[in-house]
Amino acid sequence: MKSINFYKALFLGVLLAGFSGIAKSQTCSIYYPLTNGSSWSMTNYDGKGKVDGTSDNVVTRSTTSTEGTIATIQTTSKDKKDSVNGTMNTSIKCTGGKVYVDMKSFIPTSPQYKNMDMKSDGTWLEIPETLTVGMKLTDGTGTMTIYNNGTVFSTMKVSITNRTVASQETITTAAGTFVCFKVTEDVKMEMTVMGMTVPTTGKTVEYYCANTGLVKSMTYDKNDKLIGYSELTKITKK
Repeated sequence: MKSINFYKALFLGVLLAGFSGIAKSQTCSIYYPLTNGSSWSMTNYDGKGKVDGTSDNVVTRSTTSTEGTIATIQTTSKDKKDSVNGTMNTSIKCTGGKVYVDMKSFIPTSPQYKNMDMKSDGTWLEIPETLTVGMKLTDGTGTMTIYNNGTVFSTMKVSITNRTVASQETITTAAGTFVCFKVTEDVKMEMTVMGMTVPTTGKTVEYYCANTGLVKSMTYDKNDKLIGYSELTKITKK
């Protein structure tokens, strides 16, 4: 489940949920930075609070049409020794008063797959522009199939369910102090290798702040033991 926490922090960092008092007439830019060059960094910790890596995110492309706005986010992940693990791109869109992140982004990858072919598929994870305590949010799923010389080597599936806006709290990180909505959800990852499937289940708790994004994400195992968390440590808006 540590990997789930890590990748959710990478790609959910751009999701911004509006406070309940923000009118629905507001534009998408109220909820997350869409302009090219806007950036933010997340620091990842293990269950004991030791730094386990970082991720640096930047908006590399943003287009707006009558159907809404879509942005491309480039994420560079680093280990605890500041060595680059890899770079990935993901898409975020805003339309109809809702923010969406591609669920394919939540599927963990590994350097060992760099010479293999990968095919991913998934739904969009949704966050409404207005959150209220007690609100139930929609589920999301994503799947990645890894091929080695044309043969299926491994399949990974991530499901995020039972998403609930639990409360409104104040969170402090190295980037500042933020009034956030707390969102709880169940996470399940299934990895299939050579016909054998290994499921892993757990929970995540995330804190979203309007005009800032994901401030903190915490991952727990099925016994509610904290196994890792990520915090916003820097944000720059263009």
